Amino acid sequence: MDALPEHLRRWLDNADNWKGERIDEIDLPDGRYVIKRREAYALGRVALWAKRARARLMSRVCGWLFGVRPAPAALLRNDIQAEGRRLQYLFAHGQRVPEVLLSTPDILVMRNVGEVLTDVLRDADMPARLHWLDRAVQDTARFHREGFWHGGAQLRNLTLGQDGQIWRIDFEESAGDVLPLAAIQAYDFFQMLQSVMMSPRYPADDMLRLGRHVLYTYLQAHPEPAVRAALVRIGRIFRRISWLLRLLARIPGRDVQAFVRSGAVMQLLLNDGTDDSHPRLPA
Repeated sequence: MDALPEHLRRWLDNADNWKGERIDEIDLPDGRYVIKRREAYALGRVALWAKRARARLMSRVCGWLFGVRPAPAALLRNDIQAEGRRLQYLFAHGQRVPEVLLSTPDILVMRNVGEVLTDVLRDADMPARLHWLDRAVQDTARFHREGFWHGGAQLRNLTLGQDGQIWRIDFEESAGDVLPLAAIQAYDFFQMLQSVMMSPRYPADDMLRLGRHVLYTYLQAHPEPAVRAALVRIGRIFRRISWLLRLLARIPGRDVQAFVRSGAVMQLLLNDGTDDSHPRLPA
């Protein structure tokens, strides 16, 4: 720890600071940092069983959506050390992710990379919200064009850095290690679309038009045939369960409505497989 900034090193020298909330943001005289601690399972075996059950479910979902069913054990490799390694790899390749200052089995220390985008959207007017949404979609497309994947591309895992650029946080997801690149990039896009469709920052009546804009903006910026094919596959699945979407549309709740809207947007790919033109949203 000798190479750490002085005030951060002193903060870490206090053993009490290694305990506490799973994620902390701290402001010190030499910078702003994010502290991520190893997840503690209070219920022991029950929590471990739940984690394994989630991995089995995720494996089935991958098989359903992408036709590739990874081993559940491979999806369990999502501890903070694995996240630290991913961040170090992406940072070394010039990507806008937090710089890792310390990575151990118990704690991950990173530089703070700005305000979470969902907070930026909350405090912005509508033209600014549309602007930052466009920037987020374009940056996800750029990230994918350069051969990378996020695994957690929701708006809450993007930040606005002091440099005015979009940055990325939260790289715990390990599915991209065992899925084809096109599949995990399609999954990234669907996560982003879902988070937009769930956002209370945009008018509910405009959600489908907004979703169409997000879809075709992404496809124009990242016209990779394999990714498009993976997205089309998702669209076909939603078409097969369109009867279920009609039932769910009657149920209130942001999560349910976001799923229904996302399904409607993904089916647009089946209506026109060649034309990516779309009207721009008003500034």
